[in-house]
Amino acid sequence: MLVILSTTSFLIALSKPHTPAYRQVVDSVFHNWIAMAVCVAALWVARRKGFGPLPIVLRGISGVLLPILLIFAFLGLWIWPPVWDVLRPFGIVEKQARPAAIQATMVVGLIGCVLLMLRAVFRWIRAFGRRYEHSGLAIGFGPLYFFFRRRRISQ
Repeated sequence: MLVILSTTSFLIALSKPHTPAYRQVVDSVFHNWIAMAVCVAALWVARRKGFGPLPIVLRGISGVLLPILLIFAFLGLWIWPPVWDVLRPFGIVEKQARPAAIQATMVVGLIGCVLLMLRAVFRWIRAFGRRYEHSGLAIGFGPLYFFFRRRRISQ
């Protein structure tokens, strides 16, 4: 239920609601780093098998939403004024550090998303390779497998 709720709210946010009530709700949720962090933690817990396995479609959707909402949580943290009030005694100036922090969050988040996508592709290839191991000899390293089928010699 949590994955479906997160997906629908994310789709509503992407559609740029024109009514003020929807816009206010979307802004209050997606610009609040605490709400995003709670949503990320809840999605992460839902993906664990402690509550039972998710269907493959919901698992895929939550796998896409999890890093996106994590990036939103960090971006919300960097635009939250009390963070800069806490960092001011350490000599960190908001006008100088804020753009760098936001850019670093975006770069690290996008690199993380690409690595997660590559990991998913490699796991899919590995699962595909292991499915056919019983039909012959499969020699593999990581996601790459070479299959050698057994030939039957007819006499």
